[in-house]
Amino acid sequence: MIKINLLGVKKDKIKIPIVMGMDFRAVSWTGIIVSIIIYFGAQEGINIYYGQEIDKIKEKTQQEELKFKKIKKDISNHERIKNMLNEFDVKKEQLKTKTQHVSQILENKSNPRKILERLARDIGNDLWFKVIRVQNNQINISGTAYNYHSIGGFIARANESKFFGGSFKILNEEVKTESITVKGKATNVEHFEAEGKIISYE
Repeated sequence: MIKINLLGVKKDKIKIPIVMGMDFRAVSWTGIIVSIIIYFGAQEGINIYYGQEIDKIKEKTQQEELKFKKIKKDISNHERIKNMLNEFDVKKEQLKTKTQHVSQILENKSNPRKILERLARDIGNDLWFKVIRVQNNQINISGTAYNYHSIGGFIARANESKFFGGSFKILNEEVKTESITVKGKATNVEHFEAEGKIISYE
């Protein structure tokens, strides 16, 4: 006789193994899933927070870079100003040198050397100078001659030159006579003062 089990084969329940002393049947899978969700949610929140902080740091860094560029530009401008001042000092020294050269040229033009050379030729052998003063285009001479005629001749010759333009004359028309001893002999001499206006130094 053949028996048929119509209720089907009764299957044994799946046995969850115990691993390292942990019974996984006692584990709350719902709690694990919730923990995983909380973990990844917190991680995302942390990423968002630090992402915002990173953006703030980047923005701050950009601002500092702009400040640095501005400072660098200001320093460059200061260097340019410094170079301009150095160039100004160089030009000032060049101008000073040129001014000295011009002053020297003017001084040479007012050098009475040629005038004195001409007067030395005009005095002759019987007249000599004691004092010659040249100031502000005026010349004043104190001298002595053996006679009045020598003084007059000297004045006439001086006025013939281009240096005085005929302005040379005896000062106050005053000539003083004095007796001196020359080579053991008493001799009368005439003391005079003359002045003139210098028209040209050349």
